[in-house]
Amino acid sequence: MAVRRQNTRERAPRKTRVAARSSTAVRQPLTPRAESRVAKQYHGAPRGKLSSLLGIDLQHFIPWLATSLTRYLHGVMTEALAPHGLSIAEWRVILGILDGRSYSLTEVTEFTGLNQSSLSRAIVRIEKKGLVTRSRRSNDARLMNIEITPAGRVLCERASSAVRTACDEELRVLTRSERETFVRIARKLLAGLPPPKRAAGLSY
Repeated sequence: MAVRRQNTRERAPRKTRVAARSSTAVRQPLTPRAESRVAKQYHGAPRGKLSSLLGIDLQHFIPWLATSLTRYLHGVMTEALAPHGLSIAEWRVILGILDGRSYSLTEVTEFTGLNQSSLSRAIVRIEKKGLVTRSRRSNDARLMNIEITPAGRVLCERASSAVRTACDEELRVLTRSERETFVRIARKLLAGLPPPKRAAGLSY
């Protein structure tokens, strides 16, 4: 009967092996899914090799930085709005019609950047909460107008104050001059986009 030979070579403890492998990997601010995918493909790559394999230095790649910042601030705003019972989509709608005049759904779609289905769901929810009213246009019953209610105005002001405070806290590392420069650059980039892409950029 064949006897299996025992492997006499000693293996290092698992934690030691993992630590040794981790020390040679380049750590980038990846999402868990992206990090897992990259780690599986390039596991154990020497320092500096991973960036060359990817062809992108994420620490200086503007789209990556912008996406990471947007994702983080989206979470900050979501948490700030939660105590007021609003989602970001709902808040954007009532914020856009805060001046009190009546808006068509087409106008609301344009300034919020929400697609038609997301906008419709948001309007239904805030209408049930008594924050907006909808009415048929007198000259065309097929078209709807939306208008903010007094309760919607009060809630929007409170929610907006909470969002502003939360975001100011997160952006406190920037000086006033740096914030103004950031806004100027962001607006310049958005202004250079055609309207459809500009609206798509708002739909985070």
